[in-house]
Amino acid sequence: THAFLSAASMMPLERVPWYGSSGLHIFILAGGILLFIVIIPVSISSVVKIKRGTLELPPTSIKAARASLLGAAVSNVLFFLILLPLIAHDFWGFLAGPMTAFKVLLLLPLAGLIFALAASGAAGLSWKQGAGSRWSRIRFTLGAGAALAFSWSLYYWNLLGWHF
Repeated sequence: THAFLSAASMMPLERVPWYGSSGLHIFILAGGILLFIVIIPVSISSVVKIKRGTLELPPTSIKAARASLLGAAVSNVLFFLILLPLIAHDFWGFLAGPMTAFKVLLLLPLAGLIFALAASGAAGLSWKQGAGSRWSRIRFTLGAGAALAFSWSLYYWNLLGWHF
């Protein structure tokens, strides 16, 4: 039950489950990167507003959720900002070389996962305590869920940790 591109049987077309479709993962990864790019300046502007005194100091669980989401955003954006030029510079050298830089680079998605788990815990704590506004709790919960989905997608493509 395979389809082949040519007589070369090493390139079969196989049916994949819904969670393995490349369209889903491109949506999750692209959407996650866009979300993370928005989270970084928004979080920094919140810190600046708190320092200036124009924004009141949020409860501890909200501060933890904001810091964790910022950590996940920075980790994952840095991963792609470093990975893409690394691959684009010399693709075949990247695949045939020792991959030392890539192995070190794989620490960033792991850090992003740790931050995403911390953001999930902080978001849950903010719901339990009723801290912050309902909108802020929804925003942090959705952000943490998106960060976890992003990490899952990286795991599916063997970009979370060292699976090779």
